[in-house]
Parts: sequence; structure tokens; C-alpha cells
Amino acid sequence: MKKNLLTYALIVLSIVFLSSCSIKESSKSENTVLRIAMVTDGGGISDQGFNQSIWEGLKELENQNKAKVSYLESKSNADFSNNFDKLAEKNDIVIGVGFTIEDSIVSAAEQNKNTEFIAVDITPKKKVENLCSIDLNAHEASFLTGYIASKMTKTGKIGFVGGIKSFPIDQLKCGFEAGILLGQKELNKNINLQVQYAGSFSDTSKCKAVAQSMISSGCDIIFHAAGGGGLGIFEAVKESNNNNSNEVKNFAIGVDKDQSIYAPEYTLTSAIKNLGEAVKHVCDYYIKNGKFEKNEFKMGLKEECVGLPKKNKNIPENVMKEVESIINKIISSEINPPDNEASLKDFEKKLQNK
Repeated sequence: MKKNLLTYALIVLSIVFLSSCSIKESSKSENTVLRIAMVTDGGGISDQGFNQSIWEGLKELENQNKAKVSYLESKSNADFSNNFDKLAEKNDIVIGVGFTIEDSIVSAAEQNKNTEFIAVDITPKKKVENLCSIDLNAHEASFLTGYIASKMTKTGKIGFVGGIKSFPIDQLKCGFEAGILLGQKELNKNINLQVQYAGSFSDTSKCKAVAQSMISSGCDIIFHAAGGGGLGIFEAVKESNNNNSNEVKNFAIGVDKDQSIYAPEYTLTSAIKNLGEAVKHVCDYYIKNGKFEKNEFKMGLKEECVGLPKKNKNIPENVMKEVESIINKIISSEINPPDNEASLKDFEKKLQNK
């Protein structure tokens, strides 16, 4: 009798266990429709930058009936781990954005082996089997904007405002500076670059104050890589032009998306990182193949995942023709824009020796 009761109990426990597994499994993909979710950084889903770009790419997948998509916004870094764990329970793929999520997404991938994770705009140092990365050659795009700035500055002074000093931001800065160096070499004149970091990706007031200081010191073009906080640069540029009795205009250069909407008359261009297209491409790859065959995806001008807006109305046609030539030279590897301080120094030395 006891033996029969024990057998019965084991059968009941097995049924409960299998049921719980099937419940959890059913919360993920049904049939062929993939469930994909993203965790934003502090910039939020409507940051007019990389969070929004990725979300737009995911929505395209959903509109094509290839996936069901969702997101959770992180108000602070403390939200990352909890958001990743929540989404991992109900999704096949979970995406994290930006260098600030590195530790959290690595930990989440280690603890949720049945979910695929994608780290965007960062290559985590620690390798995890179910974690892949998408890293864009953003320095190729910022190189182009630096080259344009060198050809367009009237004062010979240009500014760069970064958010938090880190590899992705330094990558943009080094590409930008190298583009200026090439331009000044061609023009045979000296151009001064001022660099400051706001210490935040959301503080518009701080970024605006930094830009105002740069404008006061003579900078007529300012490129920002400061996330949502960088919108303060456009405010500063608009105000300076509205209050400016001089003939010299001040211009902003945007980042991640075409940000000319913030100051159409006073935006030269933007260093676009088409993260939405890159994420869509990688997720589409997974949908077709059912797995990732590699852990790192790197894309740039050649893959049309970075570049400039299609319309740059404040840039003369002759300058844009020069830019097209530079783009072709980057794609063919005749020019290799630097993405860090060491390669920037090498780039500068090679220019001096030409």
C-alpha cells in the first residue's frame, strides 16, 4: 500500500513539474512567431537616439508578422537586472542597449540559458554562449561629420560634447577628430577642437551650458554624443543664432538619428547609427536559421548601418561630393578612420608624413 502511495505521489509530482515547464514554455514563442523584447537605458524609448532607432526596427519586424515585440524602460542602472529577468521569462530574444548594461546582460544571460540575449552597441568582455553582440563602426560616420565640419567652420573652432566618457563615446570623438584632421590637411589651415563631457546622457541643462560656453569661446560648429542630454546643444545653437547679430551662424551636428528636426536651419548633419536596421538584420537572421552561428556582428558604412542623413540641406553640393569620395575610400579601406586614441595618433602621423 505504501509503495502504491509513493508511486502515485511521484506520478503527481511529475505531472506538476511537466505542467510548470509547459506553462513557462508556452509563455514564449507560439508556432513560428518569435517574441523579442528590449531593455532601454536611461534615455528611454523616445530618446530620438539609439533606443528609439532599435524599437523602430523591432516594430518593422512585427509589422512583417515575424515577431511580437515589447520593451521595458530603465529609469536608472538599478533597473537593468530586474528588467532583463522579467523579459527573459516570456521572450525568445532579449535586447540590451549601451555600455551601461554590460554587467547586467552578461549576468542575465548566464542565469537564463533558454533565452537568447543581444547586447547592442557594445561587445561584452565576458563571453556567454547565449549572448551575442552588435557593434557598429560609428567612428566611420563621425569621421564624415568631422570632415564636413572642417570644410564648413568659419571661425576655425569646433566643439565636441560627450555624455559619459567611455569607449562608445570616445569612438565617436576619435572619428570626428580624425575627420577634422584630414579636412585641415586638405585646406592647409589649423582648426581647434574643444572637447568636454557632460557626465550624463540625460542632463540637457548641463549640455546646453557646455555648448553655450563653447559658442562664447568661438566654436561655430558643435557635435554631440550625449544621448537625450544632447538636445541641449540644439537649444543653445538656436538661441545663439536668434541673438546673434554677426554673419557667422552656429551649427549643431546630431548623433544616432537624423536630428535636424530640432533645429532644421542650424543642423549641419548627423552621425547616424542605424541600430534599428542592424538589430532587424540580426533578428531576421535568427528567425531564418533558428540560431546564431556567431557571437559578434560588426557593421559599418559598407553594410549601410552607419552614415549620414539622405538630405543635408545646409551643406554645399561641392562639399557633399567630396564626402561621397571619402565614403568610397572608407568602404574600400583606403581610409581607415580611428576609433581610439592610439589609432588616432597613428592616423595623425600618417597624415603628417604625406
